[in-house]
Amino acid sequence: DATDVLLAAARSVSALAAGGSYTGSKGVTVPATMPAGDFVLIACADDTATNAEMNEANNCLAAPAMLRVP
Repeated sequence: DATDVLLAAARSVSALAAGGSYTGSKGVTVPATMPAGDFVLIACADDTATNAEMNEANNCLAAPAMLRVP
């Protein structure tokens, strides 16, 4: 929603075959202005819809655990 904080990071991944997957990591910095609390971290591929796909609804995944900001 409008209160979400974008932790921008980019990572290039070559094209995947149908049903393929890629595992990788990318560091991000949580702004010092973030309030303390537990947050859901969501990563999205092609969030700007640069690449046309048959299914645009499967590009985001929430982390399995909350992110705690002390």
